[in-house]
Amino acid sequence: MDRAALDEAVHAYVCVAYSRALRLGVLRGLAIVALFLWYQAAATILPATVAWILGLAAALLAALAATYAALECRWGGRARRVRVPRLAFSAGVNARDDLRAGLLSGWGLVALVPCAAALGAPLPAGLLAALSPLALTLVAARIVLEIVRNPSPLRPDHASRLRARAGRFGVR
Repeated sequence: MDRAALDEAVHAYVCVAYSRALRLGVLRGLAIVALFLWYQAAATILPATVAWILGLAAALLAALAATYAALECRWGGRARRVRVPRLAFSAGVNARDDLRAGLLSGWGLVALVPCAAALGAPLPAGLLAALSPLALTLVAARIVLEIVRNPSPLRPDHASRLRARAGRFGVR
C-alpha cells in the first residue's frame, strides 16, 4: 500500500470521527433548545419574541447538524476508498454509540415540528399531540442509555481501585 494513500485514509478516518463528534454536539444543543420549544408549543408560556429566537436557534442548529452529517458522509467515502486495518478506529465505536447517535438524530427531526410552530408556520391540527409520545419516547430512551452506561475499559472499577489503594499502603 502506498504511504500517501495510507496517510490520506487515516486523515479521512480522523475527519469522519471529528465530523461525527461535531454533529453529535450540535444535536445535543438542539435537544436542549427543543425541550423549551416543546414546552412553548404545549403551554404557550414564553413571550413570542423568545419563542421566535428559540425557533431560529433550533433551525440553525438543525442546519449545522445536517452540514456536519454531510461532511461525515463525504469523508466516509474517502476513507472507504483505501482499505486500512480498522483496529485503531473500531475500538472507540460500538453499537451503543450508534444507537445514541440515532436517537439524537431522531430527536433532531422531531424537534423541527415545534421549531416550525415557533417561527410561525401553520401546523396541521393534532400534529403536536400525535408526535408528543414519539418525542417523549426518544427522550426517555436517550436518558436510559445515559444512565445504563457500560463502564469504560479505560477506567478501573471500584474494587480494583480499592485493591490498588490497599497495595499502595502495604495492606494485603
